[in-house]
Amino acid sequence: MQLKLKTQAKNEIQFRHILNYRAFREAYSEQDESELHFLEKFYAARLLSERGCDKIFVNATLTAQPSTDGENEIGVDVCGITENGFILALCETTEPTTELHTKLELLAAISNVDILLLYPFTIDARTILDLIPPDAADKFSIEQVPWLDSHLETAFQEAMEFIGLLCNETRVKMLLPLLKHTRKKKDYRVRINPKLVYENIANLTEHNVLHELSSNEYALTPIGKQILGEYLTFIQRIKRALKDV
Repeated sequence: MQLKLKTQAKNEIQFRHILNYRAFREAYSEQDESELHFLEKFYAARLLSERGCDKIFVNATLTAQPSTDGENEIGVDVCGITENGFILALCETTEPTTELHTKLELLAAISNVDILLLYPFTIDARTILDLIPPDAADKFSIEQVPWLDSHLETAFQEAMEFIGLLCNETRVKMLLPLLKHTRKKKDYRVRINPKLVYENIANLTEHNVLHELSSNEYALTPIGKQILGEYLTFIQRIKRALKDV
């Protein structure tokens, strides 16, 4: 069997919606839908965009072909189209149900589909994958974002550590010029207390944000570039959201 998309054009997610949670909410929220489930849809849409989907649809309906009297009609939270077929995202907010197992068994028999399961907590993947035929297991992947885990502070510890690192004004002043080109210690000492320069270079190097190219010359590491870019984008989005309130 193969899948065929039945969803209307109004369900196609536009690029501007993937960039902005508020725009996504205004366009696609459903009555009585929980905020958690909707947030997962937004996250899923961004994941499918990152995976190279040409088109992405929310609240999508598909049919398995050949089908009989609509018996194989399938509803999914987010659907992405690639050159090889479909990536289907199922946004789950509870432990696996019988209904989910039934849907996964049907999808496992379809040739042109990959399935992404999203959970807002840590889950034992074996409770799901053990029910899938071994030859179809590579169709399935599980994305676990531990928003609801009881030990949330542990799950976000590393991220919060980096946020704390970038909340320091001196460190940000040292990092921003590196978006243009490398800097030497003497460049920083012109504007910043030398003691703070040495302390913060050591701190940023320890966290793999900076690395030394040559004697006393520093640049952003690949992960440093990504984290700083994400951080600045996040700050800009917060400013824009507060402005629009």
